Amino acid sequence: MRLDVRRTPVSTRLSEVKMLAGGEFKLVMANAAFAFLVMVLLHIWQYGLVAVAIHLTLMISARSDKQTREVYLEYIRQGDCYVPWAEPALQKQNLRPIGYARREEM
Repeated sequence: MRLDVRRTPVSTRLSEVKMLAGGEFKLVMANAAFAFLVMVLLHIWQYGLVAVAIHLTLMISARSDKQTREVYLEYIRQGDCYVPWAEPALQKQNLRPIGYARREEM
């Protein structure tokens, strides 16, 4: 008797970081939008070189780790005050909340 094992293709597309031109999508779009505004509205055409340098920096950071931004933001939130244990609750376990006839005279 032969067992036919079902094989489901696993798509990691939804869990991957969205990339554009070698950099993270959100950062590249923010860089392009800011460069467009500065160059068109303020007529500072030299900012194009700065935008290219920023894009190259984004490409280099994405090449080493595609989740660089998420890791950095998590570090900023957590920082040096990492507490591995949960904080104790203000109310003891299995007691009714205050104002719900617990320890009140009738």
